[in-house]
Amino acid sequence: MTPWEKALQAIRQAQSVVLFLHQRPDGDSVGSNLAMALALSAMGKAVKVLSQDPLPSYLRGLPGAERVERPEGAPSSFDLALALDCADKERTGAALPWLEGAGLVVNVDHHSSNTFFGHVNVVEPEAAATGELVYRLLLDLEVPWDEAMAKNLYVALLTDTGSFSFSNTTPAAHRMAAHLLELGVKPAEVAEEVFGSRSEAGLRLLGRAILRLQKDPSGRLVWSYLRHEDFEELSAEPGEGEGIAQELRRLEGVEGAFFFREERPGVWRVSLRSRGRLDVAELAGVFGGGGHPRAAGMTWQGSLEEGSRRLLEEAARRLAVVES
Repeated sequence: MTPWEKALQAIRQAQSVVLFLHQRPDGDSVGSNLAMALALSAMGKAVKVLSQDPLPSYLRGLPGAERVERPEGAPSSFDLALALDCADKERTGAALPWLEGAGLVVNVDHHSSNTFFGHVNVVEPEAAATGELVYRLLLDLEVPWDEAMAKNLYVALLTDTGSFSFSNTTPAAHRMAAHLLELGVKPAEVAEEVFGSRSEAGLRLLGRAILRLQKDPSGRLVWSYLRHEDFEELSAEPGEGEGIAQELRRLEGVEGAFFFREERPGVWRVSLRSRGRLDVAELAGVFGGGGHPRAAGMTWQGSLEEGSRRLLEEAARRLAVVES
């Protein structure tokens, strides 16, 4: 029996399922999990959706978002732990005891850096998004489709392909999108919800990050940062700093962009973005992170000066090798 068949069997047989958003959830994490939660409920299963961190404001209006709860109290017993879009089990954060306490863990993901931590591992790096894998699972499970499930999966696909502009955009992704539109998804409305607006605090954070933008000597690598105090001064949520690395990458002539966000004193969450020549998944892996070739993340513990220096030096070395 293949991992795919084992995953389908596990989902069909489970009567209770716990789902996990990864830390600092994005569109793929939220969309995939909410679509799966709605489908499992339609199948008559007891479902719990856990997230250490709050949903970003632009995703709170998705169908089923009210189901997401913090992992508080002692873990309950569930037949199945279904980890979607988590490259490693630690990405579940404070919900990790719930995952480790489940009798069966099914790991469904598209990150090449996945650690295969499940009892069953469905890991396909060629998939445009984890939402694409969830879409195919739901087709095989023959769950009746509705617009709510379709919208969540469209958001998963839309965000992880950069509005179908990233190199992971495939014919299969477009065929999936076409089906979701046939189910009632309104692409213009979804794009407006997800990309069409920023809060005032989010816009001011972006402005501060742009003012602090710095280049390496070649001018092909750029980086910036926001400190914890920036968020406090603007009464901004952590999620309102999302997307800044991608904005920095837009600078003409840039091959790689890095954004440092201070989570707490001395602990920095770093977003890495590339135009394609620099594999930021491999770069992040040097520092214990991971992700995709053009979009990855890592955590740096220490001074901002040391972290930015080491990251830019390693990036410049790798870029020189690629271009030699």
